[in-house]
Amino acid sequence: MSAQPVEEQPQQLLWGSFNVFRYMPNVGGPAMRVLTYLLGTQEVGGRIVQTQQAVAEQLVMDRALCNKAFRTLELARMVRRESLGVYRLNPMLSGFRTPVEQMNAIHDMPVEDYLDVPNFQERFEDAVAADIEERKRKASTRKHRASVTDLTAARRSRAS
Repeated sequence: MSAQPVEEQPQQLLWGSFNVFRYMPNVGGPAMRVLTYLLGTQEVGGRIVQTQQAVAEQLVMDRALCNKAFRTLELARMVRRESLGVYRLNPMLSGFRTPVEQMNAIHDMPVEDYLDVPNFQERFEDAVAADIEERKRKASTRKHRASVTDLTAARRSRAS
C-alpha cells in the first residue's frame, strides 16, 4: 500500500483595505521586503507562523537584517510578536474573509495601534529614538558589569 500524496489546500483569497499605506512611515527597504512577504503569507486575521530565520531564508536576507526589519515593523506597530515564531499583522493591514471581520478587529484594538493617524511618521521616529536609547542604556549596563567582573578576575589572579 503506497502513501497517498497530501493535497495542499488552495490559498484562500482574503479581503483587506490597504488605504492605510497612505500613512505608512519610511521604514526602509528591508522592512518593506519583510512586510510584503508577510502580507502574502498571512493566515486570515493577519497571523503568521514562521520564524525570522525562515523569513530570512525565503527572502535570501541576512538573519540580523531580517531581525532588524521585524523590530522596525514592531516599532511602527505594523507587526506584533505573539510568541516564538508567531506574529500578527496589525488588523488595519491584515486580510480577512469579510470587511465586517476587519472592522470588528480594528474596533477591538487599542487606539494607540491605529495606523491611519496624521502623526504616524513622528510617532514611529519617537519609538525608534526611544528604542535606540534603551539599547544604549542596556549596553552600558552590560559593559559596566563586564568591567567589574574583569576587575574581580584581575584581583584574584594577582592574589594567587
